[in-house]
Amino acid sequence: MDAATAVILDQGVTQCSLEAVAGRAGISKALIYKHFTNREDLLAAILAREYEILRGRGMSPRSPDLSFETLLAAGNQRAFQYLHDRGPILRTLFSERGVAQLLSKADRQERSELTRFYAEKIVETYAVSRDLAYMGTLLTINAPAAATRALKSYGVEPQEAAEFWTTFILGGWASASARYGARGAAQRTRKQVR
Repeated sequence: MDAATAVILDQGVTQCSLEAVAGRAGISKALIYKHFTNREDLLAAILAREYEILRGRGMSPRSPDLSFETLLAAGNQRAFQYLHDRGPILRTLFSERGVAQLLSKADRQERSELTRFYAEKIVETYAVSRDLAYMGTLLTINAPAAATRALKSYGVEPQEAAEFWTTFILGGWASASARYGARGAAQRTRKQVR
């Protein structure tokens, strides 16, 4: 699994064949075929392992009693630490067409529920539409994975990145609320009446 992850990160998903992984791991082709019948089985196993690691780090805290800010800060800290430690393996995997379908149904559902949970918290906190909340959630969840390699090479520590990203998101939602939310709509209406 580690050899497969290294092949994917070094050469891309398309170059990740069972033969390439066997060579990288220093094992025979027969041995790798004993564990995986094809490339898709291997990729699905890597996805399952990464999701298990994420769960072990508490990546999906969904306590309805906690504020959006508290949930966001904790989630960002865990996400940036995971990305720093594990690299952009999930982003690289998901960049390949069809790999997302290899996620187990439970993992796809969990991912969808987490997005929905955060979007609902945003609607509740900032009084913006659900469509806007989903769009913003998808953008803010996916951006850290795209930036991790550059942040790491620039010397940015996970804690520093998480604190900045939390501040940036909170400021962005406050601004979006003023412009697109119910409070923003009420202010625009008052200005139009004057």
